Amino acid sequence: MRYIRLKILESVGFLWRSKRYFKNVLAVHVLFIFILLPLLGKVSQFILKTSHINYLSVNTLGAMMWQQPMIFLALIGVFILSILLSFFEFAFLLMSVYFIHVKQPIGVYQLLIRTLRQIRKIGISTGLFFMFYLVLILPLGGVSYGSDLLSKIKIPSFIMDYIFDHRLVIVGAFILVYLLLTYIGVRLIFVLPNMILNNLPTREAIRSSLDLTRNRFFNILKKLGIIAFGTVIFTSLSFAILIGIQKLVEQHIGVYTLVSAAIIMTLLQVIILTNLALTTVGMFLVIVDDMSHNNVLPTPKIGANVLVHKHQKVFGQLSAYLIFGILSVSLVGYYNLTYLKSIDISRPISASHRGVSEQNGVQNSITALNKTAKDHPDYIEMDVQLTKDNQFVVFHDFNLKKLTGVNNTPGNMNLKDLTKLKVRENNQVAPMASFDDYLKSANAIHQKLLIEFKTTDKNNTQLVERFMRKYQDNLVENHHIIQSLNFELIEDAKKIAPTVEAGYIVPFNIIGPPKSHSDFYTVEFSTVNKHFIQAAHNDGKKVFAWTPNDEKSILRMMYFGADGVITDNMAAVHKATFDADHVTYSDKLLYYVAGVG
Repeated sequence: MRYIRLKILESVGFLWRSKRYFKNVLAVHVLFIFILLPLLGKVSQFILKTSHINYLSVNTLGAMMWQQPMIFLALIGVFILSILLSFFEFAFLLMSVYFIHVKQPIGVYQLLIRTLRQIRKIGISTGLFFMFYLVLILPLGGVSYGSDLLSKIKIPSFIMDYIFDHRLVIVGAFILVYLLLTYIGVRLIFVLPNMILNNLPTREAIRSSLDLTRNRFFNILKKLGIIAFGTVIFTSLSFAILIGIQKLVEQHIGVYTLVSAAIIMTLLQVIILTNLALTTVGMFLVIVDDMSHNNVLPTPKIGANVLVHKHQKVFGQLSAYLIFGILSVSLVGYYNLTYLKSIDISRPISASHRGVSEQNGVQNSITALNKTAKDHPDYIEMDVQLTKDNQFVVFHDFNLKKLTGVNNTPGNMNLKDLTKLKVRENNQVAPMASFDDYLKSANAIHQKLLIEFKTTDKNNTQLVERFMRKYQDNLVENHHIIQSLNFELIEDAKKIAPTVEAGYIVPFNIIGPPKSHSDFYTVEFSTVNKHFIQAAHNDGKKVFAWTPNDEKSILRMMYFGADGVITDNMAAVHKATFDADHVTYSDKLLYYVAGVG
């Protein structure tokens, strides 16, 4: 506790001495988050649009490399620019903290010039190490720094769910890899600072970092942990207090709820930016402080022209800052007031994932269909595969072994043999169903279906033609819709049967919605955000979130404006929909905080 108290006092004194540079840190985060990140995304989308490439995948990248090499090089250029900007961000913030620590004032212009000079140091080896360091070591290793430009890359939760739910060995390996990355991240934490501040080549910087961290791994990790824990506590308490104040206003002074919500939302935004700056400053403070204690921190060499004049018109500066602050807060406050007044929580349609809810049956079985339909989902989401005899069976996995015990694939067996198999799940047993029987049962109870095509083939034109020739009229009459993870299949479906509503499943969101003829996108919920949904809506597409299974996640999707949710928990959807009808401004503020980033 004494160590934490001393570090808190030290950090407060540090920030008080570094007001000038702290503004630089905030400014850099604002620049990267609100200008450079959106700009790079727009550039990537523009490149894809002008080259008539609808979406990115391993296949399209391979074809692009050979058929459109200039477009491929342009995308590589955007990626390299992202790395260079990330390096610039890292170097600028590190040097800001360095000059604060040595108590040497420096002008912002000179700081920018010194940072730009660092870019010249980036060769192939340095660039590769930086990518390894910044993309893998720091974010995955638990070190409390992440580049704003790279922070949007997330591991989709369906991958994490698969890892933790299905493979104990993978879980163990994942934990070991995480611990290994943490160890490597701490041992190499001084490499980039040595390269930037001491002008050491990569190999020497690595050797120096290993020397500095020898027998000090846990000490450094403890300091970084305190920084991370402190910022989490600061942010959580601040959010809780502010949203709590809003709740009190709503309970006792109802007439001022909108105004107070706008003020508190502005304060929340200030805290979010401050938290970003504090985390960054704290991490670099640990690095610079340790380098100083080990006598490897260089002495600043700054000419007289770089020094900031002390005899400045303090009153004029304060007046300028005050005017700028009032104008900024007023503009942001007005925007927040309008935003909170106009925002509405969407009430999305619901789809029961694989036809079950709260493990009430065997996935994709007719028994589960009839049982789940009593929960009144708008759609039952289910999976269809092509059999060896060109019929359609209702099954999700590409291999039958896990659910039936038979080590084979649906595509290698005839429909008659498949429907003799028993599917076991959730301590229940049900026969595998043909699509004809499943569709007939759904129509009998007036239950709409969201039909997902499962296929590994690239050319699915004949599959779509066969399916639509047999079922198109039925789908349109009963308002069933289709979707697939296969982009070309959905494009073919819209050409062959334009009246059937079809959606493309986007496995994760990096640069925004693809360009397609689909009617909607189904997006993994942990990677979707409000910007993706707004962009899709601007293009006339609906967005379904797949698969939020708790009320909090569903409410967040509703706050983002999702048109539908595909879920394993229909009770959570009903609860979230009920709560959305009674949403308050404090609830909106909570959803806003949950939705940032």
